[in-house]
Order: sequence, then C-alpha cells, then structure tokens
Amino acid sequence: MAGLALYRQMRPTTFAAVYGQEAVVRALINQVQSGQISHAYLFCGPRGTGKTSIARILARAINCLEPVEGEPCGHCANCQALLDDRCTDLIEIDAASNNGVDEMRELRDKVRFAPVSLRYKVYIIDEVHMLSTGAFNALLKTLEEPPSHAVFILATTESHKLPATVISRCQRYDFKRIPMDEIMQCVKKAIDARQGEVEPEALRIIARAADGAMRDALSMAEQALITENGHITAAGVAEILGGADPGERFKWVDCLLQGDAAGVLSLLDGFIAAGRDPAVLARELALHIRGVMIAGAVGDAAAALLEETPDIAVAYARQAKAASPATLCAMLDELARLEGDMRWSSQPRLLLELALMKACYGGGQDVTALLTRLERLEKRIDSGAVAAPASAASPGKPARANPPAQEQPAAAPAPAQPAAGKIDDALWSRVLARLKKEKMPLWAALSAGKFAGVADGQFCVRFEGDNATFAGVTLREASKAAIEGIVAQEAGRPLRLTVEQVGAGRPAAPRQDALLQSAADLFGRENVIVRGDEPPFPTQE
Repeated sequence: MAGLALYRQMRPTTFAAVYGQEAVVRALINQVQSGQISHAYLFCGPRGTGKTSIARILARAINCLEPVEGEPCGHCANCQALLDDRCTDLIEIDAASNNGVDEMRELRDKVRFAPVSLRYKVYIIDEVHMLSTGAFNALLKTLEEPPSHAVFILATTESHKLPATVISRCQRYDFKRIPMDEIMQCVKKAIDARQGEVEPEALRIIARAADGAMRDALSMAEQALITENGHITAAGVAEILGGADPGERFKWVDCLLQGDAAGVLSLLDGFIAAGRDPAVLARELALHIRGVMIAGAVGDAAAALLEETPDIAVAYARQAKAASPATLCAMLDELARLEGDMRWSSQPRLLLELALMKACYGGGQDVTALLTRLERLEKRIDSGAVAAPASAASPGKPARANPPAQEQPAAAPAPAQPAAGKIDDALWSRVLARLKKEKMPLWAALSAGKFAGVADGQFCVRFEGDNATFAGVTLREASKAAIEGIVAQEAGRPLRLTVEQVGAGRPAAPRQDALLQSAADLFGRENVIVRGDEPPFPTQE
C-alpha cells in the first residue's frame, strides 16, 4: 500500500494549524461563533496556500456538534465522519473535469434534498474558473438562493476568469502567499516527524523555490528526504531542483559583475553538465540579481526585506558595490525577458549564454550598456589595471585619456579657409546624411545623381541615363519642397533645387510607336500628350 504523501500528512485539520492566512481564518471563526453562515464562499489565491484545506475545516466547523471557539472539536460523530471521508453530505467537485452544463444541472437537482446526517450539505467546487459558460448559467440561480441547508465553497486560482454575476453572489476571501519563515517552520516540522535531518540553508532553498506555496514546499521536502536518505543538504536540494548551489551562485554572479566572460561560461558549462535546467538557472540568477539590487538600495534592511540571513544579506551588499543600480536593472530586465523567451525556445542554453555575454560585455545599443562599459573602465583605471595617460593640461586640471588630436597645441599657423567647392561638397554630404536619416526614399532618389554645385541661389543636381528617368518620376514638386527645406537648414539660407536630366527616357518599343501613331491619326498629334516615364512622341524623319 502506498504511503501517505507528506503534504497530505501535514494537511491542517483546525483553523489554528493553518499557516499564513490569519485574516481569512479570523473572519471564518467569527462567522462560526456567531452562527451567521453565508450560503456561498469564494476562496481565491495561488496554488498550495490552503484554499481546499480551509474549505474542509469550515465544513467541519459549521457541522460540529460541540465547536470550541469556532473550531471543530474533532471528536464528535460529525467531525469523525468528515475526517474519515465517510460522509455523503460533503461533496467535492473538480470543475476541471466536471465543467459541463449537465453536471451543474445534476447538482442543481440534488441540492434540494436535505442532508443525510449533517446540519449543512456542503459543496466544495475546486478550480471553479474551469466551468463553461453554460455550466455557470445553470449554477447561477441555485448559487444565489440555495436551500437553507446548502453551503457552497468555490475555490479558484484565477478569479479574473469568473463571471461578475458569480463573484457578486459570494463572500470573497483572498489567500496570500505564505511567508518563507512559516514555510520553513512547517517543512522542518514535517521532516522531524519523518525522523529526518535538514540543513538550514536547504530549508531556505526549498522555501524560496516554493514561492509561497506550502504544498510545493512539502512535495520538494519529501523528494529530498527520499533522495538523500533522510539527511537533506543544500547542495542536494539544489541538484534536485536543477539550480545552482548558493556558494556557486555567488561565485557566478561575481564573475558576471566583473565582466569575466570566461569564468561565467565555464561555471555555466559545469552547471549544465551536472544536469541543471537552463530555465531554472536563469530564474535563480534573476532572483539573485534582484537580491543584489535590493541590498544596494535599502542597506541594513535587506535581510528582512529579502527574508534572508544576515550573512547572505551582507554578501548581497558586497556584490552591490561592484555594479551601479543602472547596470543591475539592465541585467534584471534582460533576465526577466529571457524567462519568457526560453519557454518557447528549442535551445534555451543558447539564449542564456547570449544574455550572459550581453551582461559581461555591456552589450546592446542603449545608454545603459555604454554606462556599464564606462563604469568598468573607470574601475580598472582606479585599481591600476589600466594606466591613465598624462594630460598636457595644467596640473590643476584632471587627466584625460587619449586627448583628441584637434586639442593639441598647433605648431603652425591656422590653414586657410577651404575653397568654395569644398564647402559645397560638405553641404551635399550633410544634406544626404539628413535625408538618409529622415526621408529614406528621397535619399535613394537624390543620391543617384551627381552634385553640380551651388550657383545663383540654386542647389544643382545632375542625373544621367536611367537615373534621369528615375529622378523625373520620383522628384516631383512635393518631394522637391521637402528636400529644399533640409537644404535651407543645412546651408543657412534658402536654395532652390534644380534637377538637370541628361539622356532621360528610353527608345520607344515598336508596339508603343504604333499605339502613339494610331492615337495621333485618331485625335490629332497636337492633342496627344505623353506622361510619366513613357518615351516622347516619336518624331517623323
């Protein structure tokens, strides 16, 4: 016979044994004591936070023959029947597999019958958001006005999927994620009950990985107990979860913040070779960078905010001094996007390596990446790894590395002003650069021509051959006005664009000659006008 799972063994049977849901427990106890029981409850919250467990405790409490301060006594006939699953008046429905309209109609018909042995017939509908629209409609009227002997308890992890008409008919209670210290306390109690041993850091890793879900934490603890034969270590838990050992993770982040690409890739290769999951590694790295960022921002309050030991908080603060907040934010942003990308990628390791290389080299085209590279260079100069070149300026001014050549003292008189032709060529280059950046189609048209200079208030461009035809079609009046506006800004005075077309057009094809001649015969040559890039009307020799 299979043994009882650890999370089932540790399932609470009283309100007092529930972890992390004080507000919900207090409200329900008050209702039981006052006798003001609602006809419908809605329990919302993340998985593994006690929704179904509290629903069962509430079912026992409202049916207990001798309740003690709102708690079920656990000894009366009703409590014993419910604890042993021998009572037909407690109906649990999994809406994920019973989500059709027929199931809800059957429930609606059966709810009218009085309970067999209890005071209230209790319906617990788990994952209620999985019901279809028809099923909700079938349940709606019964949920609003059920018989006086019926109580509905709906549980869901996705309350936003429920119709507003259902939510408005229930008393809603939101369950929060269970704090890490309470998860650690419960897991330690469960391991002690199994006569096992666990390292404090292993408890912390399990609690952090559970992300507020007690059931997940107990499942991981049970797996670790079996795998490590009753003695749970931090390294063993990290291996089971597919992540990195805390000490290795700090070393990994040290290499990352120092820009040591070889060290980062070497450690990653070791993790992958040991069977660690790249997605889990990326998630743990993101959580670590978050810890470093928070430690650098809040200082001594980091231990409480991160729910870590003082030693871990000090290690986070040490790493925070090695990078600026902007760098840490950029890394965290990259890793946050990475988690979603890796979910759909066939090569998650490649994406992780790419993100790590960006972090090491300050990759990217944004200002943050440039600031990261500059910051690392300054730190290398401060540490003496790179010698800053001496400045030719006065001793009171700070030294500047690689002073530009134009700032060196001139040994010869200033050169004469450039010729007018060179000024015009510079204007042509600036105009093309502006067009390429702002109006790419006009740049493509204008760059096909040759600049003929500026004369008599005109900005002259010559087009030859096929380029002349292309320019004739593209550079119409609106396009010329846009180009002239940019020319005026760059030249500092208005200039009119003059387009010179040399050799425009193509010889007319024989078919086109025949069509033009037919049109001339029919309408008269003086009434035929050729438009666009068609060849001119053929001349008669």
